[in-house]
Amino acid sequence: MVLFLVACGNEKKDRGLEVLPDMFHTPAYESQDAGTIEVDARDAQGQPIKRTVHYPAMLTPPAGTVPRGFQPYPLAATDWAGAKLHRNPLPSLPAVLKHGQRDYLSYCAPCHGRDGDAANGYVAATFGGIPSLNGMSVLQLSEGEIYHTITMGKGRMYNLRAQITPERRWGVVHFLKVQALANVAAEDVAKLVPYIDSEIEKNPQDATLKVRREQILALAAEAKAALAGLGSVGNGHEFIPAPEPVPEYVGAQWPLPEAGK
Repeated sequence: MVLFLVACGNEKKDRGLEVLPDMFHTPAYESQDAGTIEVDARDAQGQPIKRTVHYPAMLTPPAGTVPRGFQPYPLAATDWAGAKLHRNPLPSLPAVLKHGQRDYLSYCAPCHGRDGDAANGYVAATFGGIPSLNGMSVLQLSEGEIYHTITMGKGRMYNLRAQITPERRWGVVHFLKVQALANVAAEDVAKLVPYIDSEIEKNPQDATLKVRREQILALAAEAKAALAGLGSVGNGHEFIPAPEPVPEYVGAQWPLPEAGK
């Protein structure tokens, strides 16, 4: 009787039965966990043994899957014809240009120079053939081509799509266009027209020269409009490159107190 009463006095908290074991012991791995698998192996003496191998639980997603809310880039790296059809969705506002300048100085300036001149970049001292981004070469490219280059890379340039979000890439495109226009005045673009006219007189059957002339005239008009718009938003001080970076080991220099104070 005593034993019976003692057994009934303890409240039982575990029924010993799991109706839905997956609810208690989930088979899913934690994001930073590792799985294990037994594989056939041999020991130092050549005897067959079973060896436990660990593998990361963060496996590569199946091909074709994308995160929710993410729009994959639809163009291949060599699809430059499709890149020309892209249009910049952002307006060329001072705030957009300032953000574009900041990203340019962070990711592009080491190679192409803070002012767009590759000769002033750090990489030009070791590697040659780096294009400058402050002249006609940029103005003759469409906005989509510049965006495509940043997204997919070109030649020795690696893509920057992991460092710069799509919206911020368009800001860099705007800044590159304005930076190039600031270095190539509209009047200088128009000066090329007489030269093209002289070439057309020498080769009247060359249709490419006539197309080139129309492109230069359109570019001159675009440069005048862009420079006029840029002048209407301020005096240009917002686009002056930031000061040179100061090494971390250089401390702050406090001004000396004035005499008598």
